[in-house]
Amino acid sequence: MTKTLKINIGEEFRPAPQVKELYNIYLILGILFGVLTWYIPILVFAPFLATLSISIPMLAVLVFIACWIPKYYDTIFYKLTGNEDRGK
Repeated sequence: MTKTLKINIGEEFRPAPQVKELYNIYLILGILFGVLTWYIPILVFAPFLATLSISIPMLAVLVFIACWIPKYYDTIFYKLTGNEDRGK
């Protein structure tokens, strides 16, 4: 059952909580198609030190993005006025 959200003009409101899920899906798809397509051949064919020097920074970036998603969601607010909408 879908829950309806009542939005009053002039009051701030947040996006739906499903936005976090959507961003996590984007992250997973980005990892699958944007990272693993070139990382798996490196993992298989490159020397260990080269693989390690690529893996550690890449892992740090992915962990940062995964931690950033809920923090970003917490900063999004919208406000509808009589003739415009504002994002903050």
